[in-house]
Amino acid sequence: MEGKEGKLKKFKKFFRLFDFFGESFTFRYKDENKQTTVLGGIVCILFYVIAITYFGLKFNPFYKKKNFTLQYYTINLDSTEDLYTEEYSFAFGFGLTVNNKNNNPEIMKYLDIKFEFVNKTKSNKTNEVKKYSKCEEENFPPYVRKSFDDLKINKLECVDLKNLSSLSHIPKGIYTDDEFFYYIISVQLKDNINEELEKSVYDFLINNDCKLQLYYTDITLDLSNHENPGKTFINSMFLQLNPTLIQKKNVFYMKYHFSDDESLFHFTRDKNDSNSTFVGFSRVEDYALYLGENRTKYYNASDRSTYAKIYIRADNRKVEIKRRYQDFMEFYADNSGMLLSIFWILGVIFAFYDRIKANHSISKRLFYFEGVKGNKFDQLKLIKELIREKEKLEREKKEEKENQKFIEDNKICTYDIRSLNSKENVDSNQNALKNNFFRRNSNSTLNVETEEVNDKKSSEKKKNRNH
Repeated sequence: MEGKEGKLKKFKKFFRLFDFFGESFTFRYKDENKQTTVLGGIVCILFYVIAITYFGLKFNPFYKKKNFTLQYYTINLDSTEDLYTEEYSFAFGFGLTVNNKNNNPEIMKYLDIKFEFVNKTKSNKTNEVKKYSKCEEENFPPYVRKSFDDLKINKLECVDLKNLSSLSHIPKGIYTDDEFFYYIISVQLKDNINEELEKSVYDFLINNDCKLQLYYTDITLDLSNHENPGKTFINSMFLQLNPTLIQKKNVFYMKYHFSDDESLFHFTRDKNDSNSTFVGFSRVEDYALYLGENRTKYYNASDRSTYAKIYIRADNRKVEIKRRYQDFMEFYADNSGMLLSIFWILGVIFAFYDRIKANHSISKRLFYFEGVKGNKFDQLKLIKELIREKEKLEREKKEEKENQKFIEDNKICTYDIRSLNSKENVDSNQNALKNNFFRRNSNSTLNVETEEVNDKKSSEKKKNRNH
């Protein structure tokens, strides 16, 4: 049993070591400077286990850069930005589809596609027709070539944009600028229009789903991807060919400026902070010009022969994207606030509990209670009697000393007074003897009362003389 009790005491002492809510003393009690309890230790251990587990679960996304804030806004600019700052800024392929089939031979007998670069200034406007060829994988970024094969873009037409950029044939500016450059992809008749050709094209477009198809590269932002947030993919748009309309579409491109803030502390700048730029689709505008069923009678040759136009232009705005990762102090503040509040509440509760336990323990050690086993009341009574006897003896000794001192002080005072008034004392004594002698001889029948009165008077006289 003693072995089990010893182990139990060690077990309790182990848990009490972790009670951080203990009541502190200004003295050492049981070789300790504060009162701790097993319950407080168990609660503290559970709290710290939960807190460490919680921090561990939260630290994983913090370490893997999953916690971030995002700023995303569009800015209008007074001029357009250069779209060719990087390799494969953007790419596109175009072609005619009939019933969702690329380059149908029948439609190609009537219609043709023209690609032009337009250079417009305040004083002049030039249209340069550029050559194009069948699309190849090299015309698109490497990471979209799977889509290139799946969409069968190799049957469409492409322009070598690298060659155009090297010749500074790039879209820039807006309509009101001094320089305004853009591309035009148009669908026109191969031959001069006439009523017979118009009727053939009209019947073909009415009976078939014919489109000017444009496949282009766009970007998607996967902001949860720390290493490669911007990805390029292939998207598409089209213009439905209508025999009575000239369908037109403005396609705008702009830049996406992406920046990272990976500082571990907010007052430092991490060397891994990076800035990236992507070129992607901005917006599109659709409009049409109605010509009617008979194109040959009312319009000039250029309008009559055109069925669709796509304008590729640079937009005068940009997108700013700022990704700021959570620094260490923010991580600590976000995840410790609730835990610290819980710890503070537990501290208040268990500090009060430990204070009660401390008062009870100290009271048991210093005082004896009737209901407590082994209260030792007999020993307490004996101690009280011994204390009373000791106090009585000390009190008697004190009184004896005071009396002795009083007697000694009175002796000294009487001796001094007698020595100072010795002559008066002798004379008074002689007078008293004479008076007594005469009284006894003159009146032998003096009663007792008369003697007592005389004695009192003589004693009063002595007192008066002494004073």
